[in-house]
Amino acid sequence: MPDGLHRESRVGVRGPEQQKTEFGAILQAGEVLRSRLFIAPTVKRLRVTERWNEASRLADHDDLDGFSLAAGKLLDEIREAAVSDLNG
Repeated sequence: MPDGLHRESRVGVRGPEQQKTEFGAILQAGEVLRSRLFIAPTVKRLRVTERWNEASRLADHDDLDGFSLAAGKLLDEIREAAVSDLNG
């Protein structure tokens, strides 16, 4: 290394801004994990993927009213499940 520092010693030195950034990233990762763990059973119970695919097929066949109804109902149920979970 040009300045004579070992790689390990340079990696271990972090300034306040880098520490703050790393802490924020750790918090975000924890929140993502928590939210994914919450939604996985709900996504399965509501059959989100299957229902979205069914709604998409309606749009593919130019049935935009059917797509809107199916997608709207699915989104409403997802919102209701999220609110229910947040309220305990």
